[in-house]
Amino acid sequence: MQVNGSGHLTFNYINGQVTVEHKDVGLDGTIANILKFNAKDIHYDHKTNIVTIKEAAVSIPNSEDKNKDYFNAKVTAAKIDKTGLDWNTIKLNANQIPLLGEYVTLKQAKGEIQGASQQYDSDSECDFRCNVLLS
Repeated sequence: MQVNGSGHLTFNYINGQVTVEHKDVGLDGTIANILKFNAKDIHYDHKTNIVTIKEAAVSIPNSEDKNKDYFNAKVTAAKIDKTGLDWNTIKLNANQIPLLGEYVTLKQAKGEIQGASQQYDSDSECDFRCNVLLS
């Protein structure tokens, strides 16, 4: 596993008071060369205990074509607070997913999931192929 941090983050504890300074904080990394992730513009508000993330992404790289991903997801305006996780929009994309060997394949699957303010409204589409071999 590889994780890289970037930006400026400082925690100060002076006379029982905590202050947090941050600018352009981000994370990116890879887990076992099968999962990539990144998060940009991460902020933590110590007074409200709320974490906000302007943009985040997760992808599964294509082992045969480094310029494509099998799957990727992008999240905008994520927020973590005492009520849980929320976001503005999640966009999902999958280029080609073989299921049940070569019998079933999903191609160009796309989806979008809105956050709580839009009651998690979602929309998706894909090309579904089923290969049946008759003998």
